[in-house]
Amino acid sequence: MPWIALTVWLACGADPVPWPDDWEDQVDRAVERARAFWRVPGTVVAITDGEKIRYLKAHGMADAAARRRMDPGAVFPLASCTKAFTTLLAARLADRGLLSWDDPLTRHLPWFRVGGNSGYRPITLGDAASHSSGYDSHDLLWYRRKESMRARVERLAGLAPEAPPGQRFRYQTTVYTTVGLAVEAAGKAPWPVQAREGILKPLSLESTWMDPSEVPPARIPMGYQLDAEFIPRPVEPYPWNGPDPTASAHANAADLCRWLRFHMGDGLSSGSRLVSAAAMAELHKPRVPQKLTDEVKIHHPFTRRMAYGLGWLAFDHRGDALLAHAGAIDGFRVQMTLLPDRKLGIVVFANLELTRLNLALTNTIIDEVLGHPFRDYNGPYLRLQEKQALESLEQTRQELAKVAGVAAPPGPAEGTFSHPAYGDAVLSREGEAWKLAIGPNSAPLVRQGPACWVAPGLTFGNAIVRLEGADTLRIGGRVEASFTRK
Repeated sequence: MPWIALTVWLACGADPVPWPDDWEDQVDRAVERARAFWRVPGTVVAITDGEKIRYLKAHGMADAAARRRMDPGAVFPLASCTKAFTTLLAARLADRGLLSWDDPLTRHLPWFRVGGNSGYRPITLGDAASHSSGYDSHDLLWYRRKESMRARVERLAGLAPEAPPGQRFRYQTTVYTTVGLAVEAAGKAPWPVQAREGILKPLSLESTWMDPSEVPPARIPMGYQLDAEFIPRPVEPYPWNGPDPTASAHANAADLCRWLRFHMGDGLSSGSRLVSAAAMAELHKPRVPQKLTDEVKIHHPFTRRMAYGLGWLAFDHRGDALLAHAGAIDGFRVQMTLLPDRKLGIVVFANLELTRLNLALTNTIIDEVLGHPFRDYNGPYLRLQEKQALESLEQTRQELAKVAGVAAPPGPAEGTFSHPAYGDAVLSREGEAWKLAIGPNSAPLVRQGPACWVAPGLTFGNAIVRLEGADTLRIGGRVEASFTRK
């Protein structure tokens, strides 16, 4: 839709929250229904208005084996919700004329390079911060890699963008890292230092950390994932490699409520201006439209328009304008949602990865507080998950049917193969057990033919791995790249 229409729509006003008499009891029941439905060990839910926290409760267990109940002050990894902190820092620097969203990344990062020989225009800071760089996700360029931020970004030089910058939305964490690096270069201070001095202290976010190593371990719950029997099992904490402007923030729900209240305004905090009203509006303004696919329509059945801004997703729900972002990392899921005109903010923490509880419960709370008719979100979300899983299996089956019968090339299959962006991929065998490792990420392989395997979970889904001749290893899924034998 036209930019002007989407922007005007987001600016429309609405009445304040009505706060019905029984809303708190209804929220309690909704939390417990959702937690049981999704088999989430523990949750923390917070609701705030424009002045104070109206609801802050923990449900369930922080550590099921130790019988430790969830605490309302528990600290969760915010994962991708970190990005909004980074874009606010960039907006503060833009106010001072030290950077602009239209700046090519190379203005602040002269070493930045993209791969390929395309004639595309340079990627700008705004492209990076709105996930419209032209690159696909390529998650294994960053996931679990113990490298510096610059080293991870430099891997992009080994891949060509799949589209011109600024034309489409593709969630891209590695490119987003450049926003934090540009903040460091323009602000002449490390990203976590700028965050602490420019955001955490002014907003009194005393239980928020950018460096995971500084978080008191006892305040972080155990993270879980569902096993094959749909039973929650503990997972190892994500191996953070220091502060990361795309993912490393940790906070409790009370601090996130203060954060959301700040975003209800125009950049003022306790009478002091952190950022200009214009710069704040720029963060929230829709930039890159998202298609209302069948999947999006199930997740957001009352949404007519959706776009990504600068660290925020902007869309509508039953006629109200929303800003939101989700975060997911090993064992955890986070959702923060803001209805600026209603002066309503909602935070949902869950210590279970890949669950859809957070979005389903957020929508339920919005409907309950605003007096909308009841809508079941849990059932449709679960059915969508099941449908997607079956479709993924069927797609894998069809792809395997094309390659499973291909004869193996002469010589050993095992070996080390290399790619200019992903680095080494090691295909190894011990007896009848095969294994593939790409950098720090590895998975057992299920052999499907003389020269092909399936790697469950290696690329956030099933990936077909196959030899194309003696010296080329093709890895599908979200890697979709060819590696050459070393």
